[in-house]
Amino acid sequence: MNDSHGGNDAADQALLRWLTRLGHDLRSPLSPIRSATDLLRSGGIDAATRIQFLDVIDRQVSLLVAMAEAISDVAHGIRGDWTLNRQRLELGVLFELAADRSGRHLHEAGIVLEIGELGPIHVVADLERSAHLLEMLVRDAASRVGRGDHIALEAREQDGAVTITLAHPGVPPEPDLLERLPAVSSIADDPCLGSSLFVAARLARAMGGALKLTAGEGARATVLELQLPAG
Repeated sequence: MNDSHGGNDAADQALLRWLTRLGHDLRSPLSPIRSATDLLRSGGIDAATRIQFLDVIDRQVSLLVAMAEAISDVAHGIRGDWTLNRQRLELGVLFELAADRSGRHLHEAGIVLEIGELGPIHVVADLERSAHLLEMLVRDAASRVGRGDHIALEAREQDGAVTITLAHPGVPPEPDLLERLPAVSSIADDPCLGSSLFVAARLARAMGGALKLTAGEGARATVLELQLPAG
């Protein structure tokens, strides 16, 4: 019983540290937004400069939106109370959605997402949530590799389950990040503040699947395997 209580204390402390960091980093996008807004209001700027300021605001608002989504995701992950609409989905559609949503980020970072050829593979999952899950895994991988690196996204079906494999040459994250929030993170590297793997593991579990992390070598130094029920 004491061990369980100690485990809960550790989880509470990890959550407290994450929330403390979040409170600090939420302020980071607000300063450039305020500065750009003040300059736009002052007038006397040319069209090109105006566009630059609007781009600054757009980027920072995108960060705030991602962080707000991270807060919601973590809350759902802790409570396990996602509302899911399970249906038979073509895996290629999910891959396209994830690639489209993470495309701008990958392009700006100079990272290549390679999607393997898919046969007629289907899964039973929630369309929006599973696409979000894949996007989180891709963006987490992108935060661990460098410009010019490749992330491989593949899938296979066997024994009533579909295994989606995401491999990259980056340093593997700590395995227990699938079960806890990180003690330290930074909005500069990840607007989800390190919560992606924590949320993804719980979301996979809620959809009747599982997420597993293994270490390899070379171009597949890190391998994440996401299992979902086959459709």
